[in-house]
Amino acid sequence: MLAQNDHPEWGARPLRRIIRKFVREPLADYLLTQEPPPGAVLRLDPGVTGLVLTPGA
Repeated sequence: MLAQNDHPEWGARPLRRIIRKFVREPLADYLLTQEPPPGAVLRLDPGVTGLVLTPGA
């Protein structure tokens, strides 16, 4: 994700957008379409097309 921050002089704003796009939105989609049990741990792993959320320990 840091490699995609092509404007480091702009501070945290670009990084915040990257985190929103690659972490927060996929997490929200996952939680809306799946029903992980209470207390479940979700892993964020690199995949072919981007980061992938999977249940893990």
